[in-house]
Amino acid sequence: MRKIFLSAFVLLSLGLHAQDIESFLRIDSITRAIDNAGYRIEHDTIRNDQPELKLFMITYLTMISNGHELKKYVNNVHITRTENGETQQMETTNIFYFDEGNLIKVEDLATNGDKNFQAHWYYEKNKPLYETPPTEESAERSAMLLKIGQTLLAKIHL
Repeated sequence: MRKIFLSAFVLLSLGLHAQDIESFLRIDSITRAIDNAGYRIEHDTIRNDQPELKLFMITYLTMISNGHELKKYVNNVHITRTENGETQQMETTNIFYFDEGNLIKVEDLATNGDKNFQAHWYYEKNKPLYETPPTEESAERSAMLLKIGQTLLAKIHL
């Protein structure tokens, strides 16, 4: 009897894991389709220079839609900062993907000098599904990105 329960537990665990993998593959397939669909693209630029702080920022915004539904939103920020006579350049990008009015994935990318950071956040049914790489702050960051994605959907009317 113990072997039957253990076998059932292992099979159930494998089934859930396979289901998660299937969700990730489906979400990545949707994001690739969005990237290659030829949807309508709109751009905007925001400058937020603060010379008194020796801080210069330019944000490039890109919105991709199918005409009635937001599909992708990109926030790309370039920062130049001078401190103690040394100039530092940093770039951060947040890419939000949407499908059927729901956030499905966020890609976080950052470059600071020769340091690079990359993380991917997966969502299903307005709940975090998985993030790579998992960190101590993952749950907080995941919830914040979900809230930002929901706010984008609420504020952007096509």
